[in-house]
Amino acid sequence: MTHCGGFMKIIFFGLGSIGLRHARLIKDNFDHGLFAYRTTKKQTNVLNIEEVYTIEDIKKIKPDIAFITNPTALHIQSIRYAASLNLHLFIEKPLCDILSRELYDILRLIKKKNLITYIACQLRFHPVIQYLKRIIDNKKIYVSRVICSSYLPDWRSDRDYRTIYSAKKSMGGGVLLDLIHEPDYCSWLFGKIKKVTGMYEKISNLDIETEDFANYLILHDSGVYSNIHLDYFGKKIQRIIEIIGDNFHVSGDLWNNTVTTVLPELQTVSFESLQKDEIYLNQLLYFFNCLQNNKQPMNSIHEHLNVLAPILNFKVYSSWKRY
Repeated sequence: MTHCGGFMKIIFFGLGSIGLRHARLIKDNFDHGLFAYRTTKKQTNVLNIEEVYTIEDIKKIKPDIAFITNPTALHIQSIRYAASLNLHLFIEKPLCDILSRELYDILRLIKKKNLITYIACQLRFHPVIQYLKRIIDNKKIYVSRVICSSYLPDWRSDRDYRTIYSAKKSMGGGVLLDLIHEPDYCSWLFGKIKKVTGMYEKISNLDIETEDFANYLILHDSGVYSNIHLDYFGKKIQRIIEIIGDNFHVSGDLWNNTVTTVLPELQTVSFESLQKDEIYLNQLLYFFNCLQNNKQPMNSIHEHLNVLAPILNFKVYSSWKRY
């Protein structure tokens, strides 16, 4: 059992696959009380977490934290409820699928109430990304090339891929937001996003409503360019970042957990002992430590918007889209 300060009550908005993962890790590793807000009474959740069905029920619990783990399109409504109850916020990426006036009203409310917020982009805790963050310090970087490719029907063996969040426009799916980890960690490595250009489309025969392909170029305020390829139809799983600079060339493989340096000398570092839940657990430890120390974490709502806003603007205003 991992102890991180005193007992806290946590209310989950959404208990799908990612909500259940976070809840299971908290239940197994921390001394916190878990509850779930559900809009309808369904079969008891597999973790036997106590469920409530109205905002008044939530008020009676008096939770400390809200985990926003429902579909992206429902985030803003859930965040508004939680912020109005003075709850600190752990929000599964991305924050939202549209930059609305309501969002900015909520941001003002969060600031007024001095709430701690964190957007869950767990790849920042992947040992490959953490290692790259350390070794590129003080290096002159020119470009990064990033690939995230996998086959959507293989994501969840127990679900028809056509029914999941990723396949539905109304739920905020599509590679641009679903795979926002890539521009997020590039922003963390190379600096704020200054400009985004490129293309996105639905090009495969997958039976989905959302874009299944994107290829875009980010200019960071540091002068580094990141070329990012995303797709839902790759039969070979790839999650790779290659970084090239002045007498510096390194490749990180987040699927096989290796970093290979080409320049200044050839060597490979392997993180073979990485466990499936490790980066999620480290993320939770970080978040709870920030709460205990009353410290705003990295990737707060405001930091996340430095990534999300340019990606959403690109999605809306890109001149190259065919669906």
